[in-house]
Amino acid sequence: MKEITFEELEVPQDLGIVEFQPVEESVKKFAYAVEDETGWFLGDPKEGWVHPVFLSNYLWWPEGFYLKEPCAVGHFTMFEEKYGHLIRYPFLHAKTFADFINPFRIDKKLQAEVRLVENFHTHDEIAKEDGLGEAVPQGLMSYGYLSEMCTLFFGNRWANGGTLNVNFVGMLRKNDLLTVRGKVKEKAPEGSKVRLVLEVSVENDRGELVAVGTASGLVD
Repeated sequence: MKEITFEELEVPQDLGIVEFQPVEESVKKFAYAVEDETGWFLGDPKEGWVHPVFLSNYLWWPEGFYLKEPCAVGHFTMFEEKYGHLIRYPFLHAKTFADFINPFRIDKKLQAEVRLVENFHTHDEIAKEDGLGEAVPQGLMSYGYLSEMCTLFFGNRWANGGTLNVNFVGMLRKNDLLTVRGKVKEKAPEGSKVRLVLEVSVENDRGELVAVGTASGLVD
C-alpha cells in the first residue's frame, strides 16, 4: 500500500481511543519535571486525587522517556503507528483539547478520543482567516533546533546539567530556511568540570532573528 504524503493526510480524522492508567510514580515525575515539588496531588495525597492538568502531557505521550506507564498508549504512539513516515515533517502539528471537569484518581484507567485537526500552524487558509499570510510553524520549533545544536555540541551530558533560555523575537514562516548559531561567550569552573555559556540564535533566510537566548553545559 502506497504511503500517503503530508498533503494527502485527511484532516479532521479520528484515530481512535487511547487508554491511560496514571500511577503515583508518573505523577511525581511530572511534578519534578515542572519544578513543582507539591506532587500535583489535590487535598490529602493519601486519597490519590490528581490535578487534571497532568493529563495535558500524559495523554499525548504517556510512555514518557524513563518510565513506561501501565496500559499506556498515547496520542503520539497512535499517530506514529499509522503515519510514522510523517513524524519528522516540519509543519506537522498536533494539539490536545480537553475540558477538565473533575480531578482523577491514581490507578483508575482513563480513556480519551484522538482526532487530527487543522489550525493556523498547518493550514494556509486558516492562517489567512487569522490575519496571517500563510501557515505559521510553532515557535517551539526554534527551541527544538537550538536544543539539537546544544546536544550535538555538548554531547548527551547536556541532558544532565545543561540549560537553555530562549526568547522568541520573530515569527517563523512556511518554507523559511533557518540558520542555528551558537557562540561561546563565557566559561567558569564548576566542581571538577567547566561550564561553557553560549549565545544562541535562530535566523531566517531574510536575515531576521526569530529566536535569541543563552545556553550552557558542562565540559571536562
